Formats: sequence, C-alpha cells, structure tokens
Amino acid sequence: NIFKLKQIQSMKKLTQTSILFLLALSLLTFTQCKDAKNAAVTKILEVYAKQINDNCPMQVNQAVRIDSCRVTDKMTIKTHSTISYVNAKNFNPDEFIKMTKPGLLYTIQTNNDLKSLRDLDVIFIYSYNDDSGKPFGEITIGPEDYNQPVDENNKGDLASMKTEDTDALLNKVVTGIKDHLPME
Repeated sequence: NIFKLKQIQSMKKLTQTSILFLLALSLLTFTQCKDAKNAAVTKILEVYAKQINDNCPMQVNQAVRIDSCRVTDKMTIKTHSTISYVNAKNFNPDEFIKMTKPGLLYTIQTNNDLKSLRDLDVIFIYSYNDDSGKPFGEITIGPEDYNQPVDENNKGDLASMKTEDTDALLNKVVTGIKDHLPME
C-alpha cells in the first residue's frame, strides 16, 4: 500500500508539473504571438509615419499644419501639428481637448484610409503647439474611443460645444489673431 501511495503521489506531482509546463508553454506562445503582432504593427506604423513625414509640413486647413509623425510605443502613432494665428496661452488643455477631440474621433471613425489601423487597434496621439512652440494639448484616441458608434451630431470642433463655449472660443481666436497682426 505504501508503494501504491508513493506511485499516486508521484503521478500527482508529474501531472501537476505537466500542467504547469503546458500552461507556461501556452503563455510563452501567446506572449510571443502578441509580441510578433506588436512588432508587425509597429513596422506598418513606421511605414505610415514615413509616408506622412515625406509630405510634411502638410497644411490641413488654413490654421492647422502637420509637422511630423512618429511611432512612439507599441501600437501607437503620434502626430505633431502646429495651429497658427492663435496662442496656446489663451487655452487650458482641457478646453482644447473638449473642443478638438470630437472632430478627430469622427475622422478616425469614418476615414477609410485609417480603417486598417483601426482594425489593428492602433492608438492615435495628436500633439498640438502654437506658432511659438507652446503646447495647446495632447489628445489620445484609442480603440475604446473609435470602436464606439459614430456620433453624427458631434463630428466637428464646434458641433459638441455649447453656445457660451463657442463664444468664448471665438473671443480667444480673435485675441490670438490680433497678436499676429499685422499679417502678411
């Protein structure tokens, strides 16, 4: 009976060891697969950033210019932009993010050129400075944001703002433009 008891204990230890080995092997494989995916996505983002940088500076509209783009972390691409004719000192970052994020989110959700990046769960970071290099703010948009239903009522910078917020924004823009006068 002692011999059988020792055999049963040995089999239990062997079974526990085997289960732990298989668990460790599966975790290692999963981690390597995840690392391989991250590496592949990073390469895709590097190509994407190079395409943008080859065209920089790129004027988006009369006030916004994309200066550069780079991969900052796994699954993350960061775009650096300048907003002309306004001063960052007139905005606090929370106001700026509240005003700007809805339009960026709508663009990411609806732009077909970004579909492949959305499908890869890429994180987009947008960093804005004024003409003097002072930061307005930084906006991060990840899968938890752009995988939500598209909000057709919030697709622009001003669409999500209350009337009093819009009036305050316009006053800040006028002040910023006055600071740049006389313009060429």
